[in-house]
Amino acid sequence: MDDLLKLAQQAVERALKAGAEQVDAVCSRGRAVSVSMERGAVRRCAGIRDSGLGVRAFHEGGVGMASTQSLAPEDVERCARQAAALARAAQPDPDFVGLSEPAEDLSPVPQLYDPAIADLSADTVVD
Repeated sequence: MDDLLKLAQQAVERALKAGAEQVDAVCSRGRAVSVSMERGAVRRCAGIRDSGLGVRAFHEGGVGMASTQSLAPEDVERCARQAAALARAAQPDPDFVGLSEPAEDLSPVPQLYDPAIADLSADTVVD
């Protein structure tokens, strides 16, 4: 979880260096297991791993957004630079005031993530 926060922070810092005035980012990683049963037997079992990063950058009221499904450092940096470049090229929004300030309490939400569930194998899910 900490590595996702660091990636999002790196993306924000990179977009700011690329000329954005304000930036926010979202970063995620997930896994899904799907099991189809028919007459008590497994018909189909599939697992998917997914990850991604989205960056929203603002410059003089213009907004630029970019995303990537790769969390590799060079792709995170490319995504951040692209969002900043799009913001600099965008038509300004005369009504844009700015992003809200971050909340002071950014402590983790208890029971939001359960490693026991995250580590379940497909075999366990079928049982």
